[in-house]
Amino acid sequence: MFEQDDVPSSHPTTLQVKLVSGQADRYVFVDGPLPGVTGYFVRDGHGRAQALHLFGRRLPLREL
Repeated sequence: MFEQDDVPSSHPTTLQVKLVSGQADRYVFVDGPLPGVTGYFVRDGHGRAQALHLFGRRLPLREL
């Protein structure tokens, strides 16, 4: 899941992603306005996912 301040309210801000088998940190969107679009997780120095890389942008993950 990601949040972005400039996403219009008509678009969902919570999207489902699935991990791509055999490719570390790669994901694919499975629903919403971006089905089939792929990207990768950005990790910190401790290996924790901190953001999604999508369309050349870094989208911070929300704390759950």
